Amino acid sequence: MKGGTFTFNIRTQYTFLANDRTLSCILSGIAKKKINITGFLQTKIRNHFNFVRLVVGSPDAETKHDLRVARQVLTSLGVKFQEEKVIQVLRITPGVPGVINRIFGALWCKVKVKSFYIGEETRLFLNVSNIHKAIKILSQTKVVQCPKTCIRRPA
Repeated sequence: MKGGTFTFNIRTQYTFLANDRTLSCILSGIAKKKINITGFLQTKIRNHFNFVRLVVGSPDAETKHDLRVARQVLTSLGVKFQEEKVIQVLRITPGVPGVINRIFGALWCKVKVKSFYIGEETRLFLNVSNIHKAIKILSQTKVVQCPKTCIRRPA
Protein backbone atom coordinates (compact mmCIF):
# COMPACT_ATOMS: atom_id res chain seq x y z
CA MET A 1 0.00 0.00 0.00
CA LYS A 2 1.61 3.25 -1.06
CA GLY A 3 0.96 6.67 0.39
CA GLY A 4 2.34 10.08 -0.54
CA THR A 5 5.36 9.93 1.75
CA PHE A 6 5.41 6.42 3.18
CA THR A 7 4.70 2.88 1.95
CA PHE A 8 2.78 0.46 4.17
CA ASN A 9 1.84 -3.16 4.78
CA ILE A 10 -0.79 -4.39 7.21
CA ARG A 11 0.72 -7.11 9.41
CA THR A 12 -0.36 -9.25 12.36
CA GLN A 13 1.12 -8.61 15.79
CA TYR A 14 1.00 -11.02 18.73
CA THR A 15 1.04 -9.45 22.21
CA PHE A 16 1.55 -11.55 25.34
CA LEU A 17 3.20 -11.89 28.75
CA ALA A 18 5.74 -14.62 29.44
CA ASN A 19 8.47 -15.39 31.93
CA ASP A 20 12.04 -15.71 30.65
CA ARG A 21 11.97 -19.51 30.21
CA THR A 22 8.63 -19.44 28.37
CA LEU A 23 9.73 -16.58 26.13
CA SER A 24 12.86 -18.52 25.21
CA CYS A 25 10.70 -21.57 24.42
CA ILE A 26 8.41 -19.42 22.24
CA LEU A 27 11.32 -17.97 20.29
CA SER A 28 12.98 -21.36 19.80
CA GLY A 29 9.65 -22.99 18.91
CA ILE A 30 9.00 -20.44 16.18
CA ALA A 31 12.59 -20.78 14.90
CA LYS A 32 12.42 -24.61 14.85
CA LYS A 33 9.44 -24.32 12.49
CA LYS A 34 11.63 -22.12 10.24
CA ILE A 35 9.45 -19.05 10.77
CA ASN A 36 11.16 -15.65 10.90
CA ILE A 37 10.41 -12.99 13.51
CA THR A 38 10.59 -9.66 11.69
CA GLY A 39 9.31 -7.37 14.46
CA PHE A 40 10.07 -7.77 18.16
CA LEU A 41 9.61 -5.65 21.28
CA GLN A 42 10.27 -6.98 24.77
CA THR A 43 10.05 -5.09 28.05
CA LYS A 44 10.49 -6.59 31.52
CA ILE A 45 7.55 -5.85 33.83
CA ARG A 46 6.79 -6.83 37.40
CA ASN A 47 10.32 -8.31 37.69
CA HIS A 48 9.24 -11.73 36.42
CA PHE A 49 7.38 -11.20 33.18
CA ASN A 50 8.25 -10.00 29.73
CA PHE A 51 5.69 -7.90 27.89
CA VAL A 52 6.18 -8.92 24.25
CA ARG A 53 4.96 -7.76 20.85
CA LEU A 54 6.09 -9.80 17.87
CA VAL A 55 5.43 -9.96 14.15
CA VAL A 56 6.28 -13.12 12.19
CA GLY A 57 7.09 -13.67 8.52
CA SER A 58 9.59 -12.17 6.13
CA PRO A 59 10.32 -8.43 6.26
CA ASP A 60 8.03 -8.08 3.22
CA ALA A 61 5.02 -10.30 4.01
CA GLU A 62 3.38 -12.81 6.31
CA THR A 63 1.71 -16.04 5.21
CA LYS A 64 -1.19 -17.96 6.72
CA HIS A 65 1.36 -20.64 7.60
CA ASP A 66 3.54 -18.11 9.51
CA LEU A 67 0.53 -16.94 11.52
CA ARG A 68 -0.72 -20.49 12.18
CA VAL A 69 2.71 -21.57 13.50
CA ALA A 70 2.94 -18.55 15.83
CA ARG A 71 -0.54 -19.30 17.20
CA GLN A 72 0.30 -23.00 17.63
CA VAL A 73 3.55 -22.29 19.49
CA LEU A 74 1.91 -19.78 21.84
CA THR A 75 -1.10 -22.04 22.47
CA SER A 76 1.05 -25.17 23.02
CA LEU A 77 2.91 -23.34 25.81
CA GLY A 78 -0.32 -22.14 27.44
CA VAL A 79 0.36 -18.48 26.66
CA LYS A 80 -2.63 -16.18 26.41
CA PHE A 81 -2.11 -13.75 23.56
CA GLN A 82 -3.81 -10.99 21.65
CA GLU A 83 -3.66 -10.85 17.87
CA GLU A 84 -4.00 -7.42 16.24
CA LYS A 85 -3.44 -5.81 12.88
CA VAL A 86 -0.62 -3.26 12.82
CA ILE A 87 0.89 -0.94 10.23
CA GLN A 88 4.33 -1.78 8.90
CA VAL A 89 6.02 1.32 7.51
CA LEU A 90 8.45 0.40 4.73
CA ARG A 91 11.45 2.06 3.14
CA ILE A 92 12.63 4.16 6.06
CA THR A 93 16.10 5.49 5.27
CA PRO A 94 18.44 4.73 8.18
CA GLY A 95 20.50 7.54 9.64
CA VAL A 96 18.03 10.31 8.79
CA PRO A 97 17.18 12.35 11.91
CA GLY A 98 13.50 13.14 12.45
CA VAL A 99 11.83 10.26 10.58
CA ILE A 100 10.32 8.77 13.72
CA ASN A 101 8.96 12.17 14.77
CA ARG A 102 7.49 12.72 11.27
CA ILE A 103 5.38 9.63 11.92
CA PHE A 104 4.65 9.95 15.66
CA GLY A 105 4.33 13.74 15.47
CA ALA A 106 1.62 13.44 12.82
CA LEU A 107 -0.40 10.80 14.69
CA TRP A 108 -0.36 11.38 18.46
CA CYS A 109 -3.14 14.00 18.51
CA LYS A 110 -5.39 12.16 16.01
CA VAL A 111 -5.13 8.47 16.91
CA LYS A 112 -3.91 6.61 19.98
CA VAL A 113 -0.41 5.25 19.32
CA LYS A 114 -0.33 2.05 21.42
CA SER A 115 3.16 1.01 20.35
CA PHE A 116 5.83 2.00 17.88
CA TYR A 117 8.92 -0.15 17.35
CA ILE A 118 11.52 -1.07 14.76
CA GLY A 119 11.87 -4.39 12.98
CA GLU A 120 14.11 -5.99 10.41
CA GLU A 121 15.48 -3.93 7.54
CA THR A 122 14.59 -0.65 9.27
CA ARG A 123 10.86 -1.37 9.00
CA LEU A 124 8.72 0.35 11.62
CA PHE A 125 5.65 -1.17 13.27
CA LEU A 126 2.76 0.96 14.51
CA ASN A 127 -0.08 -0.32 16.66
CA VAL A 128 -2.72 2.41 16.57
CA SER A 129 -6.34 2.79 17.58
CA ASN A 130 -7.48 3.38 13.97
CA ILE A 131 -5.33 1.89 11.20
CA HIS A 132 -7.27 3.45 8.31
CA LYS A 133 -7.16 6.93 9.82
CA ALA A 134 -3.42 6.62 10.55
CA ILE A 135 -2.68 5.50 6.99
CA LYS A 136 -4.75 8.37 5.62
CA ILE A 137 -2.75 10.84 7.76
CA LEU A 138 0.61 9.37 6.76
CA SER A 139 -0.40 9.10 3.08
CA GLN A 140 -0.67 12.84 2.61
CA THR A 141 1.89 14.37 0.26
CA LYS A 142 2.90 16.71 3.08
CA VAL A 143 2.52 14.94 6.43
CA VAL A 144 1.08 17.53 8.84
CA GLN A 145 2.46 17.49 12.39
CA CYS A 146 0.29 17.76 15.49
CA PRO A 147 0.64 21.19 17.13
CA LYS A 148 3.05 21.32 20.05
CA THR A 149 5.15 23.70 22.05
CA CYS A 150 8.31 22.17 23.46
CA ILE A 151 9.54 24.10 26.47
CA ARG A 152 12.89 23.29 27.95
CA ARG A 153 12.72 23.07 31.71
CA PRO A 154 15.67 24.42 33.73
CA ALA A 155 18.04 21.72 35.00
